[in-house]
Amino acid sequence: KQEQTQRCPLGASMGSRSSTARDPRNWRQRNGEYLEGEGPIELTIDIGPIQIYHFHEECRAEVTRALLRAGDLPFEDTRYNSSEWEQARQDTDGVPGICFGCLPVLTHGNFILAQSQATAFYAAELGIWAKGRIGTGSNRIRNRLYELMFLGVHAELQGAMFKCHYGSESFKRKFRDRLPNSVRNILVGIERMILSKAFPGPFLVSPEGPTVADFCVHNAVTSSFPGLRKLGVDLSAYPAILRLTDAVQANLTTKERRRGRVEPPQVPLPEGLPELWYFDSQGQAEVTRLTFAAGGVPFRDIRLTTAQWRDAKSNPNSVPSQLFKSLPCVRHSDIFLAQPRATCVYAAELGIWAQGRIGTGAEAIDNRAVELMVMGVHADLQTSMFRCLMGSTEAMHSARAALDSLVQPLLQGLERLLERKTCQGPFFICEDAPTIADLAVYDAVASPLPGLQSLGVDLEPYERIRALVRAVREDRRIAHYVANNEGAGRNRAAPGTTGVLTA
Repeated sequence: KQEQTQRCPLGASMGSRSSTARDPRNWRQRNGEYLEGEGPIELTIDIGPIQIYHFHEECRAEVTRALLRAGDLPFEDTRYNSSEWEQARQDTDGVPGICFGCLPVLTHGNFILAQSQATAFYAAELGIWAKGRIGTGSNRIRNRLYELMFLGVHAELQGAMFKCHYGSESFKRKFRDRLPNSVRNILVGIERMILSKAFPGPFLVSPEGPTVADFCVHNAVTSSFPGLRKLGVDLSAYPAILRLTDAVQANLTTKERRRGRVEPPQVPLPEGLPELWYFDSQGQAEVTRLTFAAGGVPFRDIRLTTAQWRDAKSNPNSVPSQLFKSLPCVRHSDIFLAQPRATCVYAAELGIWAQGRIGTGAEAIDNRAVELMVMGVHADLQTSMFRCLMGSTEAMHSARAALDSLVQPLLQGLERLLERKTCQGPFFICEDAPTIADLAVYDAVASPLPGLQSLGVDLEPYERIRALVRAVREDRRIAHYVANNEGAGRNRAAPGTTGVLTA
């Protein structure tokens, strides 16, 4: 039975949008029936101009810019030098300081969004996805997940490349020498996906033109900062990636020929139990587990030992090896997904989003972007916390000494976000129950690996965050999940699963 929930878009207090969506009920009911829309989403944007704030370099904002251009969405491009940025980040009443003191930031009228994957996702929602390039109905859900996976892949490639640009000359030289091997698993996975797709042409998701996935690959290859070609990586072993890159470049430099769309048959989301693959720890998979649990979605929780993970990486038929040889990943019949944000969103598509917790139509577009923004903050918090748990004793002590100052602007940004929301109660979006944003904050605070509480970070100044964590802990389904998994080892199943499968 569909859950009846009260929700409110986080940006509602900062602006509103009118929508003329043909069928705003583009979401999948819990019983598996999909309420299919009639066609592309039609949005009337009337809340003011889109503006991007970032540095002068291409860096983390360029995919968002490319998607806005591809979607014929005009935008203002504000670029900071270092002194301008230092001044802007200190102003917590202005953009972008009101968020988390980091870039890029996108504003749309009074709607404010941070985190590069969230801004790119939002640009695609308003532009090329709204025009139907990734299909409608269940096809749109499937393709949107793959698009999100490639945003995560792009971030990983950029992370490896950034190491070649910062630090001492010997440090940069060391990582440049390692770079071709560091990115090999990702590039091999992309090459395989391009060659195995079901339609002809160079692009990953749509034969009609480039989508988010294609722009991510193109940017990773061609960007001046950071870019694989600029760093001297030999890409001759990846001819499909090179063809895709050339096709995107041609699309950017020539006027796209408009043609009638041919909608492929709808492919429903699979039945049966999805499998979540990760290590026997919380880490980067726990928000996905919590999202399955919050939506009442049964799943197989496959927790690998170190030896089993080595075997999985060496087995070309294993789920991780069919993607990018990374964890977490999900398999659900014919759906294979890597990257923690993509696996988490898939769990939400099957459960809490399908139940209407983030609304429908234009309201859901805003709220999906907010969910991704908070997931990005969660990833940044985890990065700082993991440094306190890995490496030499000296390195861990040094990381712990720096932790409080690193997480402070992120926690302050979350606190301001909760203060600005219009939804009643402790949660970000839905008045009655948690969504991904709430579960991500809960995990960042309460998880034993890694968690702010377990690392001794003082949360007393963050009243709204503490109230949110208490409310998530008291949610009936989350409480049941936590009670059954407290201190869980490899052989304990999460509630609703058929058991923990081992490789």
